[in-house]
Amino acid sequence: MEKWTNWFFNLRRSRKHKIQLFVDFFIILAAFFLAFLMRLESLEFMYLTDFYVGFLIVTATTFFVFTSLGLYKAFTRFISFDAVIAIAMGSLISTILLGVFTLNFDLTIPKSVPLIFGVLLLLMATSVRFTVRSLSAGLNRENKKNVAIYGADPKSIQIMNALKLDDNYNVCLFIDEKPELLGTTLSGIPIESSS
Repeated sequence: MEKWTNWFFNLRRSRKHKIQLFVDFFIILAAFFLAFLMRLESLEFMYLTDFYVGFLIVTATTFFVFTSLGLYKAFTRFISFDAVIAIAMGSLISTILLGVFTLNFDLTIPKSVPLIFGVLLLLMATSVRFTVRSLSAGLNRENKKNVAIYGADPKSIQIMNALKLDDNYNVCLFIDEKPELLGTTLSGIPIESSS
């Protein structure tokens, strides 16, 4: 597994971008297919032209929104809250447009399918990205040096955030002498005394 992970993260950015687009295409397809399957509990929908029209609508919409919101600018190993918001917005807009097209053009798509699709898309797209992020963190964790920061104040948080951007350091402890802070945490990192 580690050999594959190293190979993947050492690919050129353009190749990782293409892989990310392919994975998103597969996620959109899987979410749309599963939404129909969950709603209808049969594969009869695969013989309907409206299924494929709906798939084209959600694919184009989702890729457009994901791209517009900058989801493909940075690679997934750095997923942030902004990326989750972009995925949620893409899912929501795709859901709404599929619903609007279904109603306005009288497509043979059950009214619950867009909602099921949106939820599945959100869950699947964020899950894949967080999985890639955790694989990346696992690779870097072995090579990081543990660091303790003296002080538990806003400046210390700035230092911690700066060190998080560097793949060489892992902030594992805050050291502070204030009795009210001892035994608590700051951003999930314990605060202890130097003595």
